[in-house]
Amino acid sequence: MLYRTREGLLTMGGIPGGHSGPLCYTKAHLRTRTGKGATLERIGSLQEEPKLREQLIRQLRTAEGHLSGIRKMVEDDRYCVDVLKQIAAVQGILGRTARVLAHSHTRHCVRRAIQEGRGESAIDELFDALRYLGHF
Repeated sequence: MLYRTREGLLTMGGIPGGHSGPLCYTKAHLRTRTGKGATLERIGSLQEEPKLREQLIRQLRTAEGHLSGIRKMVEDDRYCVDVLKQIAAVQGILGRTARVLAHSHTRHCVRRAIQEGRGESAIDELFDALRYLGHF
């Protein structure tokens, strides 16, 4: 895993204080304070695939638009089946987005973790996230 600090780019082994935790984050980077007070920024797989990142952002904006429409439908007391169909559409968008993101994470973050000798924890973390999403 690569980290960005004020001093430059480091690998997992070069982090003061032996940071542990999740292996990869997307654009909303996790900032962690180490013993020496350096701010670390985890680099996620989407930085390596800018076109994919833009595609996911478009899909999430579409889902946001649908959610806004669903809220309005509920406020307007629209027919329940119509509301349920729109909810299913949003779930479909989010499910596709999650699958694409998991695929990118596997190609980049998990592969990197395996190369750095941290494969087991990366695989465990991925399966935990997939279980959380209800895919396992």
